[in-house]
Amino acid sequence: MKTILCHASDLILAVHTLWIACIVFPAPLIVIGKLRGWRWVRVRWLRLAHLAMMAIVTLESVFAVTCPLTSLENLLRQKAGLSGYDETFVSIWLSRLIYHDLPPFAFLAAYVLFMAGLVALYLWAPPHGKSMGCSEN
Repeated sequence: MKTILCHASDLILAVHTLWIACIVFPAPLIVIGKLRGWRWVRVRWLRLAHLAMMAIVTLESVFAVTCPLTSLENLLRQKAGLSGYDETFVSIWLSRLIYHDLPPFAFLAAYVLFMAGLVALYLWAPPHGKSMGCSEN
């Protein structure tokens, strides 16, 4: 059971890392895409999902709510009898990538600024009204 919980906690950490990547990496691609005329950077549902993902992170920080992924991961590690992120290869490297020892106001400031940047990108390169690649019959 300990092994299953350990792997489950690593899976949650991987999902958490993927969530962050899905927020961070599209931002520069939207800038490049607007300049190069890439149509996919103007797909409305993608852009709204992108904004919503960052809004969730920002609101968690504003209201001092621990991320549910972090809470679940920590619970699984605790149930597995693990003391922290120094137990598995995955947890060592992914935790170093996404967790930093900074005061909460630093995260709040970063999240609010990044969210403002995403809103500015949305206004600078607004999505098109049509969805890409889907015909509406």
